[in-house]
Amino acid sequence: MPDILASGQWKEFSVSNRGALEIGLVAPVPATLEVVGTSSAPKYLGASRDAVAFPGRAVSAERPVIVRANASSQEAFPGDCVVDLSFDAAGGEHAYLIRAIPVAGQASAPLLQLTLEGGAIRVRPGEGGAATLGLGGWCAKRRQESGASLVPTVTEVVVDASASMVQHRPRVESFLDFVADLYAVLGVAAPHVRSLSVGGSVDASSRGMGGVGSVQVDPDARGRRIVVTDIPLEAGRCECLVLGSPEIVRALAPHSGAPYFVPNGDAWNELLREDAAFTSQTLATMDPLLDWLSQPASSNASIGTSS
Repeated sequence: MPDILASGQWKEFSVSNRGALEIGLVAPVPATLEVVGTSSAPKYLGASRDAVAFPGRAVSAERPVIVRANASSQEAFPGDCVVDLSFDAAGGEHAYLIRAIPVAGQASAPLLQLTLEGGAIRVRPGEGGAATLGLGGWCAKRRQESGASLVPTVTEVVVDASASMVQHRPRVESFLDFVADLYAVLGVAAPHVRSLSVGGSVDASSRGMGGVGSVQVDPDARGRRIVVTDIPLEAGRCECLVLGSPEIVRALAPHSGAPYFVPNGDAWNELLREDAAFTSQTLATMDPLLDWLSQPASSNASIGTSS
């Protein structure tokens, strides 16, 4: 008889890496299993792909193996949706039934993380203890699984506290949450965040460059400083993450100004979303921002936007 574990009431268990691992999914709606990170291709069983097998030796110490449930509809699992998972190792020597794993609100839900430690396979919930991640952490995990480089270089974020920025507060907060989550999952020290108020009249933002809407901040030679603002800065100043429409920014900002990046509307939709129904399209949408956050400070000589 398998050991029965209730979701949220266990932290980890260990199994031998000898023989095969077999995992099965039971879901109330059509769903498939996905295993990412093995050193050899897993074998999906049956047309419904709700069971999978792979050798225990395919789990390495270099990177974790993630087991996910993907909604066949490619839309989020419905509210209060939970799934059960069977886990067998070494020909049934170790058998577990994990009950009521929450997947609601996600299109691709992490169920288990497997790592090789001390000659045994450690099995933990979700993304290594958390059932869900914020967007930044989710992007970090997906990049790691794909083997793509992700080394954010931003060490300081200056938020323009000008009057013209009030309307953008939700975007600012969502960006800061994204960065904090991204850095936390990568195990990197979070950038220092500060707000800088700029003196001037309330309508000074209409002057564009140099007005309330464009904080004048110089680059930091000790790291990579960026300014979150609504109008790019003057040439020689700090590079910017610019809020607003890319088309409007292109029309208003001179091409001789400081380097800047403008996330497009799809990226902001992902940053502002309240659910965790992230998909492969989510990662594709966020890739330009992730790449920009990883640029070395010395190469920021061009002006770009997320198209």
